[in-house]
Amino acid sequence: MADTKVALITGSTSGIGRATALRLAAEGYDIAAVARRTARLEALREEISARPQQCLPVTCDLSEAGAAGRMTEEVLAHFGRLDVVVASAGHGRGYGPLGEAEQGHWPSALAVNLSSVMDLAGAALQPLRESSGTLVLIGSVFGIDPAPDYAAYAAAKHGLRGFVRSIRREQNMEGVRVCLLNPGTTNTEFASVLRGDTEPMVHDPAVWGFEPLLPEDVAAAVAWVAGQPAHVDVEEITIRATRDR
Repeated sequence: MADTKVALITGSTSGIGRATALRLAAEGYDIAAVARRTARLEALREEISARPQQCLPVTCDLSEAGAAGRMTEEVLAHFGRLDVVVASAGHGRGYGPLGEAEQGHWPSALAVNLSSVMDLAGAALQPLRESSGTLVLIGSVFGIDPAPDYAAYAAAKHGLRGFVRSIRREQNMEGVRVCLLNPGTTNTEFASVLRGDTEPMVHDPAVWGFEPLLPEDVAAAVAWVAGQPAHVDVEEITIRATRDR
């Protein structure tokens, strides 16, 4: 239906992105699902399309120059509108202390975790203004706290926090709500990538020594932000597991 709201979600085939796609679909949004893994995108499309909602799978590597803009144009050509944009794609390689980390991963880590998010925000600005929409950028507690061994990732997330605070003050963001959502330890494949596992997987929660957040916990926060009345702007949320300190 032409009046159905549309949510674009990057990193949508695993973890927080996938949980957010399913949560917003359950709340009545059509979904533009963006990720690198085509087979997983097709599986997500089938799961969402079993509901009344549509799902447009978009295979895209956001580290490529101009990818965010091209992807946004494709989504707009299909749906004709954007109401919610969630930047959830993440890159975690390059883990380790300075001098030991694989610094060759750092450029792509900065590209995915920061530059592509900036590009996406710029590309989505006008359609979000037209819908009085919401932009949710997934940050991290590593964008607030010191993060030994995660220097590149923390640099990107600190930069993202500065970016969000700045664009929120710009006059051309009028009418667009912008929220930075900072999750703490979340049991997703991302932690497996950081640990260098050959095949990314979700760890047994016992690995953490406490009960970590689930992707669905973060997705619920995204849905809450997107569901606020138009006059309510939630600027920043930090969400941690109770014993994650």
